[in-house]
Amino acid sequence: GNPGKRPLPKNEPTPEVGAPPCPAWLDGIARAYWNELAPMLARLRVMTEADRRALEILCDAYSEYRRAREYVRKNGHTYQAATDRGQPVTRVRPEVAISQDAWKRVRAGLIDFGLTPSARSKVQMVQKATEDPYEEHRRKRQG
Repeated sequence: GNPGKRPLPKNEPTPEVGAPPCPAWLDGIARAYWNELAPMLARLRVMTEADRRALEILCDAYSEYRRAREYVRKNGHTYQAATDRGQPVTRVRPEVAISQDAWKRVRAGLIDFGLTPSARSKVQMVQKATEDPYEEHRRKRQG
């Protein structure tokens, strides 16, 4: 809504509602996620042609998250290394931090598109541009 009751912009751009085609550069995981999300977002009327880059970033971050999590699942969260003096030390794998960072970006993208329960109530459908009522009336009278 409009909690401040300020006048809404009259000349706000209205991009075409719908999902753009999947970019060729996305990898397999990201492409599969795109093919899952894009049609759903279009049906929910929250996806427009202007949202392509935001969806690309979301899908790419999801792919990064999944790849890092799979590596951690197979290899564990830590590994053994030696200090400069040869003492054994347990270190956290870099993939753990990579997955955590990617998850933050995925979560932010999901929120932007209203794909979490708390965010869903804050996202509004894109409305199709309607003709000015005066212009519609004038056009009908002119025949």
